[in-house]
Parts: sequence; structure tokens; C-alpha cells
Amino acid sequence: MISSANQHEITADYLFSARIGKVLPFPFAGGILATSPAGAITGETTNTSSEFVYVFGLGLDWKLLPNLGMRFQFRDGVFKAPNITSGEANNNYILSQQPMIGAYYKF
Repeated sequence: MISSANQHEITADYLFSARIGKVLPFPFAGGILATSPAGAITGETTNTSSEFVYVFGLGLDWKLLPNLGMRFQFRDGVFKAPNITSGEANNNYILSQQPMIGAYYKF
């Protein structure tokens, strides 16, 4: 059993946007995923795994004041489950969905 694992996602996303009044809609896509086990599996050796992750989503920036606004975003990611043991290969895919909301301040 793994005691813990770290997962790091590094993405270089392409973002397209076009302002419509006080609203800025944007779609995006891109990404790479790296998984590192921090523990050990009984009787197995563990490996670091790097897989491509297909990140895509939609978002909307809503300007409230000249320098202040809200961001609403929905982000999806599809990636192959990491192979971190020397045992059987894992050919399953994972879909991660992340709704987000936030505020921004433009300097």
C-alpha cells in the first residue's frame, strides 16, 4: 500500500479570448502530468510516472470595476492512470473535472 503520493501538473495552455462588453469568455487547452510516489508499496518498487494530460475548459471573466472582476471557470482533464509500480501496466483513463470561481485585481 502506498503511504502517499505527489501529483504535479504543468500545463502550457492555449487561451483564446474576445471581450464582449464587461464579459471576457475564453476556451483553453494543453498540459503534461507528473506523478511521484512518496511512500512504498509492500513487495513492489515504485516509479515516477509522467503522462500527457489533455486539459480543456471554458471560462468567463466578468469586469465589475475598472481593475476588479470575477472569474468563473470549468476545467476538464483526461489522462492515463499513472504506472507507479513495477507490476502490471495500468491502461485506465481518468477524467478530472474542476469547477472554479475567483476574483481578480488588475495592476
